[in-house]
Amino acid sequence: MSQTEQKPKQLDLEWDHLSKTQAIQAVQRETGITLSPDDPILAMATILSVFSQSLEINLANTIEAFSTQSRADVGTVVATVDQKLDATAAELTKIASSVAEDNVTNVIKTISHFSEHIGILKQSMRRTTIVNGVFLTLTWLAVLAIFLILRK
Repeated sequence: MSQTEQKPKQLDLEWDHLSKTQAIQAVQRETGITLSPDDPILAMATILSVFSQSLEINLANTIEAFSTQSRADVGTVVATVDQKLDATAAELTKIASSVAEDNVTNVIKTISHFSEHIGILKQSMRRTTIVNGVFLTLTWLAVLAIFLILRK
């Protein structure tokens, strides 16, 4: 883990409950008043300790319920995202198939068009070759005639 990343802090659900002795010591330390172990005010330490235990249990239950609900919600979200991704992939496959078919059709049309033009070009070249052959023959006949006329 890099230095910029931080682990999320774990919630510490463990704490010590305040005992009567700790309450007496805390009051002595903070106020300078010394309480006896049978002082009625120490009943508050017991009440707060019971309240603390109840709060700890309720907090743990709430966190567990939240965690369970979060896992369920995450599962639902993941399933929904998977379904959407599958639908999108299927749609993209259809589009790609359609595009591929269109491209193949266009390539076939282009090849057909090219073949037609090649046929026309070949036909034109044959005619040109025949005409050139006729002109070449006539040229040689003319050269031969001139040669025979000049030879006499």
